[in-house]
Amino acid sequence: MKPLQQVCRIEAADQGIFEIRPGETLRVGRHRDNDIVLPDSMVSRFHARIAWDEKVGLPVLFDNGSQNGTQVNDQSIRTAETLADKAQIVIGPFLLKIEIRGVDSDPAVLKDTNELVTLFSDDGPLVEGRLGLGGFKLRAVMEQLETGRRTGTLKLTFPGAAGTVVYCLGRIMSADVPGHGRRTVALERILQLREGDFEFSRELEPQEEAMNLWLSDYLRSRDSSGMQTQRFENRRAMRRESGEPSDEGPTEN
Repeated sequence: MKPLQQVCRIEAADQGIFEIRPGETLRVGRHRDNDIVLPDSMVSRFHARIAWDEKVGLPVLFDNGSQNGTQVNDQSIRTAETLADKAQIVIGPFLLKIEIRGVDSDPAVLKDTNELVTLFSDDGPLVEGRLGLGGFKLRAVMEQLETGRRTGTLKLTFPGAAGTVVYCLGRIMSADVPGHGRRTVALERILQLREGDFEFSRELEPQEEAMNLWLSDYLRSRDSSGMQTQRFENRRAMRRESGEPSDEGPTEN
């Protein structure tokens, strides 16, 4: 007898039936470039991804930091959730029913390590190195994690402190430098690093309040804001030198 072929069938009402096998990925969202297109304003443009790594036993659903979230079996997921047979996914007004064939009843799916989850569906390499003279530039490392749509945790150690940046499909979900701040405060501290060590692994700690931030968007916004501030300062200096009235308002003696 031939072994049963492993396949996950996704039934999306009014959208049809889709299939995914080990080694394949399906993108789900409102944008027409997705594999499963769910046309509704409650669905983000690139809402989620279903990936089945050949090294694990079941497909995994990743929420891409969507605006309105994703539910699996009536439970909101944070970042990733293993899909079992007869699971039900709710995205906006759409119900997706899961049927899995040819899989053992108790496959090894995700590896749990100290409350972190190792996601084998990220098939990119583990990365490590040193920052500074003769080493890597941190901004370049972080940009590569974005363009590679990596999922995992960037761990940093530098003089007097340490920090982490959690990625999901290239987006920054969280940034933390204990004792120095979290979220964008921590991200700014990290972006200023000039020396230290870094390591990127597929370990991922689920996030309750994800930043859901593209580094490239953040840098453009920050650089644009900085340019506007500099232009304003230059105009004020020119007015002072020319003796023109200042727009700073009256001062008290």
